[in-house]
Parts: sequence; structure tokens; C-alpha cells
Amino acid sequence: VGHSPLGALSVFALLLVLIVQVATGLVADDEIATTGPLYRFVESAVSAKATTWHKAVGQYLVIALVVLHVAAVLFYRFKEQRDLIGPMWHGDKALAPGLPASADGAKQRALAAVLIALALGLSWWIARLGA
Repeated sequence: VGHSPLGALSVFALLLVLIVQVATGLVADDEIATTGPLYRFVESAVSAKATTWHKAVGQYLVIALVVLHVAAVLFYRFKEQRDLIGPMWHGDKALAPGLPASADGAKQRALAAVLIALALGLSWWIARLGA
């Protein structure tokens, strides 16, 4: 209901590229002043390859996918006369009759809060590894 098949593939591609970008940034070394917090756990050859991906291919791939995503949203807004920004902003989309809405109760929000807390804790722990 939320995305077309092509839109879903686009979202998965963007998430995958962002995961790779974060992972390569964690072990990257610019050989000037900045190293990723997990740099000391990998060999320098691995770090060099990760840095090359992170600063060249990955960076431009993320930008290209974001531009493509924004262009698709604008296309749907102005050409197809379908507002995608409103549903993305407030999280509600008008559904066709007979389609059930997704669950959005206290249990789902509590799970989201727990996942955010875990992600923040993991981020803090990884940052401390580099200290």
C-alpha cells in the first residue's frame, strides 16, 4: 500500500547503500586527521578500500539515490497529482475501501522507542570504541 514495487526497490537500495556507507565510514582513515571509530580493528588495506568507497563511490551513490527519490516524489506530485509528501510527513495515507490500515497503537510506539534506545546505545558504544 505504501510504495509501488519500483518505489520499494528504491527504498531498499537507498537503505542498503546507507548501511554500506556507514560501515565503510566506521573503518575509514583519511590519513590527515580523521579515522573511523573501528579503524584500529581492521588492516590498513581494508581501511584504504573502505575509505575509497566511502569518499568516492558511496558518497555519490547516496547523493544520486536521494536526488532520484526527491525527483520521483516531485513527479508524482506535479505529473500524477498524487501528494506523497503529506503522508510521509504525518504518516497517514487515504486507503482504498476494504484495505486495512496498519497498526499504530501503544505497542508499536513502545517497540519503536525501544529500538531507538537500542540504536542510540549501539551508536554510543561504537563511538566509545574509537576513543
